[in-house]
Amino acid sequence: MQLVTVALICEKFKVNGSVSRKIVRDLLGKKLLDVVGDTHSAFTVYSGSQHKQAAAEAAAKAATGGKGKGK
Repeated sequence: MQLVTVALICEKFKVNGSVSRKIVRDLLGKKLLDVVGDTHSAFTVYSGSQHKQAAAEAAAKAATGGKGKGK
C-alpha cells in the first residue's frame, strides 16, 4: 500500500481500531512504515518503506527497456 492510515487498515482487513493501531505500531517497529508529513494525535498518515524501493526498481527496469538482470 502506498499510503496507510489506521482507518484504511480497519476497512481493508475488517478489523477494529485497536487492532489496527497495534498493527501500525508493529510495522513501525519493524521499519516497514514511515511517517508522512506532520503528525496529529488523532490522525497520522504512513507510507510503506518498501513502496519506495519497488518504485526505484520499476524506474530502473523502465530505463533499461524492460530487460532485467541476466537477460
